[in-house]
Amino acid sequence: MKVGSAVRCLLGGSSVIGCLVGVVALSGYTLYTLQAGPNTLAQIAIQTERTKFIDRHGEPLNSTFLNAWNVTDQVRLHEVPEFLVQAVVTAEDKRFFHHGGQDWLARVAALYENLRHWSKIRGASTISEQVIRMIRPRPRTVWTRWLEGWEAVRLEQQVSKHEILEFYLNQVPYASNRRGIVQAAQHHFSRDLQSLSELEMLMLAAMIRAPSRLTPSNDKDDLLRAVRQLSLRLECCEEVLSLDETNFSLTDAPRATVTVEAPHFLRYIAKTIQTKRTQITTTLDGHLQLELEHVLRARLEELKSQNVGTASLLAADYTTGEVLAWVVVSENVDTNRDTYYDAVLLPRQPGSTLKPFLYALALEAGWTAATTIEDRPLVEKVETGLHHYKNFSHHFYGEVTLRTALGNSLNTPAVRTLRAIGSENFVQKLKRLGFQHFDKPVSHYGGGLALGNVETNLLGLVEAYGALANQGIYRKFKVLADHPTDAYAEQVFSAEIASLISNILSDTSARSLEFGNGVLDFPNQTAIKTGTSSGPRDTWTIAYDDKFIVGAWMGNLDNRRMRHVTGSTGPALAVRTAFDLLNQNREPSNLWLSPNLVVHEICADSGVKPEEGNIYNKREEYFIRGTEPKFANSGESTAAQDFRIVIPTPELTLAIDPRVPAEYQKLEFLVSGVNARDRIVWQIDNDRYESTGSSFLWTLTTGTHEVAAELYQSDKLVARTEAVEIVVR
Repeated sequence: MKVGSAVRCLLGGSSVIGCLVGVVALSGYTLYTLQAGPNTLAQIAIQTERTKFIDRHGEPLNSTFLNAWNVTDQVRLHEVPEFLVQAVVTAEDKRFFHHGGQDWLARVAALYENLRHWSKIRGASTISEQVIRMIRPRPRTVWTRWLEGWEAVRLEQQVSKHEILEFYLNQVPYASNRRGIVQAAQHHFSRDLQSLSELEMLMLAAMIRAPSRLTPSNDKDDLLRAVRQLSLRLECCEEVLSLDETNFSLTDAPRATVTVEAPHFLRYIAKTIQTKRTQITTTLDGHLQLELEHVLRARLEELKSQNVGTASLLAADYTTGEVLAWVVVSENVDTNRDTYYDAVLLPRQPGSTLKPFLYALALEAGWTAATTIEDRPLVEKVETGLHHYKNFSHHFYGEVTLRTALGNSLNTPAVRTLRAIGSENFVQKLKRLGFQHFDKPVSHYGGGLALGNVETNLLGLVEAYGALANQGIYRKFKVLADHPTDAYAEQVFSAEIASLISNILSDTSARSLEFGNGVLDFPNQTAIKTGTSSGPRDTWTIAYDDKFIVGAWMGNLDNRRMRHVTGSTGPALAVRTAFDLLNQNREPSNLWLSPNLVVHEICADSGVKPEEGNIYNKREEYFIRGTEPKFANSGESTAAQDFRIVIPTPELTLAIDPRVPAEYQKLEFLVSGVNARDRIVWQIDNDRYESTGSSFLWTLTTGTHEVAAELYQSDKLVARTEAVEIVVR
């Protein structure tokens, strides 16, 4: 008995010693394996912090749901509704504010429930342990859970409960790769936190347990059951308990939000603008960006059989200089070959889109829209051979006016105009319009310069056309909302020349020879120009109305040729749709027409005065004052024939602003058909005022007024206008 007792005592003593050794070994290995926790959870956000870009309406542009962390949609704890905080804590860790990182009571209760049902019914991870799991993802084993518990204890010794809970609310995983309650609220309910109902807050809290399964659109029964259980634990929201599947589905009407993606636009900002701000408001319209991306993809799909692989589109408000859409799409969206490269910025040959600038330069030299140019076969020496210029239709029209040549984008008249104006002069003008890719001597380009054999990109081309749209003023477009509007502004063309070119580009009859009636005839007055490079490898369409400008390019970035595609058959339809979207909530006006342009009736073919009795082949043409043809008869001056009041218009009604001093409220009266030294006498009711030149500033006075004007040349009365009635209130 004594021996047996000794043996039993020895064995018992060995078990105790073994247990003690095991505990010491476990503790030592645990301490050895534990990783040091962060001093602050903010370090994690700092490591992944980046500037948040939003569109002009406040919608995020660079949100991505593929990051390891939510870096764009974070919220401070005091900004989260108190009920939502309470619901999340109750659902995930009801003793969060009382334990030190591990909740042993919850673990014992979970173990009991799981053993009783012989399956995993519930877990017992605290919020702090879940934060550790986010920071250090590990395989889910008993050992890793053991480590997470002690690392959570260490975390709570280094970081406050407030910081842990704030981090958790911003980073907790939800369905569809969303992280944090802000992204989840937007994804499931399309609303911000402050506008959520208590039911929706309960749903957000309940989803955390199984985010991929418990969603409003997936398993409504299980989600409703979880919401009811949470409501009971919170002892609130009795109306939730009465919900059934029918009225629950009516209450929950999630609307999936569509993420705006503008990677090329944001990459451009990152390369060109240095800033340390955490949030930047851009000029982009996210909704328009999405719509135009769909338009461009659909158009690309329609042209797929014609070997069109990539397209880009830029839309802007040229009155403010703000870029509204920057779209690049490719036929192969699963590869980075074409989609990585920004087709808005890559230099390409612009084709005939350079012709408006050439003819604008000709107008500067004294040409007119009625100047005639030969459209006949033309040959030019190129190295050791000859190049034969021809029009797209392979048809020549003989003598044509500048309006007809530009409207129909005829080639031989453009080359002849370049020869008359000078290639060097044209290159210098293009440089003032932002063209930069002149890496060869001017002589290298030859007559092809008129047809667009120099390279530019879509952004530069649209900015250059912006000068024609904006009364001759060239400026760089802006991409940030708070940048100055008139940065780099320069008057490259006179307002009259820009207005006349715009008038030609919007004249449907002027392009009827080559284009006929079709997609280029917009419902509102719109200046439009297409271009196609040789091959064809590049097709372009640039258009602008009274407010917006849109440019589009289609082609292949590997220089593959397209089949039977031109500017008018490729990108033009996308541009037309873009204007429909831009103008859907407004009524466009006509293009600005300079009041300093004068009108004369001319022969449509020759550009000179129509012959007597010719009523079939004549039309009206606009001329810049001083370049109009001399049609005067009987010694009467040309100015006298054109003398009329441009401003004010008949029955004009004005209102005086009581907030502005009376002496600063003036109206500019304007007449046409006068020279710089002519004297004008303005008859306003019973008062007479004299001015030199075409304009006069009149101080507004209330009442109904009659305005007339008299033209004096060398103190001789030459002409008098009829009276115009206006009302000032």
